[in-house]
Amino acid sequence: MTNRPNPPQHAVLRKLQASPGPFLWAGKSLEALAVQAGQTPFYAYDSARMQSTVAQLRETLPPSIQLHYAMKANPLPAVVTLMASLVDGIDVASGGELQSALAAGAPSVFVTFPRSTLPGFISRRTSAASSTRMT
Repeated sequence: MTNRPNPPQHAVLRKLQASPGPFLWAGKSLEALAVQAGQTPFYAYDSARMQSTVAQLRETLPPSIQLHYAMKANPLPAVVTLMASLVDGIDVASGGELQSALAAGAPSVFVTFPRSTLPGFISRRTSAASSTRMT
């Protein structure tokens, strides 16, 4: 008889509401969210959960740690605008992301990007702006 390792255990998603009724997201049923969105498929974001997650990170991490949002994770303007109000910086990887971050209200002082990922004209243009950090 061969000893087989136990299958991997997935993390329990405690923040999701499980019930015998409809699946709820941010206190609303998926059906209600679909009606609100006007179409399916759709993406549903819970801004209160995003805010509480950032708050939990801030409570857990030392105050000297700066939190940055990697815009490539989700460039949706509403998400970037919310995250810009919650974190210490927005990390961008392209000129388009830089424009989107600034348009979403992220002050340029909080935008960081690696020189190596941007075309020369973007690097020249943004390096002239002393409030934009290049890492």
